[in-house]
Amino acid sequence: MKKIILNHKKNVAKKVVGSTKKTIVAKPSVAKKVVGSTKKTIVA
Repeated sequence: MKKIILNHKKNVAKKVVGSTKKTIVAKPSVAKKVVGSTKKTIVA
């Protein structure tokens, strides 16, 4: 069960990072904040 949860979180993190990259192109300042919260999500 734990492995499944960890894999799921990693997949979610990848999706968030992917969408974050698109945001960086549009709004660099906003993207920095999103990336900051994304790193916290990956750790959690």
